[in-house]
Amino acid sequence: GPLVMLGFGGIYVETLKDVAFALPPFSTETARELVDGLQLRPLLDKVRGRPAVDVNAYCAAAAKLSQLAARLADVISEIDINPLILGTDGCVAVDALVSGHCQSGSPT
Repeated sequence: GPLVMLGFGGIYVETLKDVAFALPPFSTETARELVDGLQLRPLLDKVRGRPAVDVNAYCAAAAKLSQLAARLADVISEIDINPLILGTDGCVAVDALVSGHCQSGSPT
């Protein structure tokens, strides 16, 4: 079944393996607990003159994605959103790849 991975992406995933996994669907509160457990979590706060990013928007987006993944698990085999850019007032998915199941059951 579906599984959602949250993390900083890119080289951080490859080198630090700093990710969290959860079975969908999950709530915004659960997403927040997952994000708060990441090693790099302090980088989302105000650091060295950089403003804090909107962690709540990220968590809400993750929860909504988890609900979508749960609802469409029979037709979607994979969703990859990268990058998802966090700003001070929200977040935006810049690129995404969605793979589905063929009628034979193999991914497309």
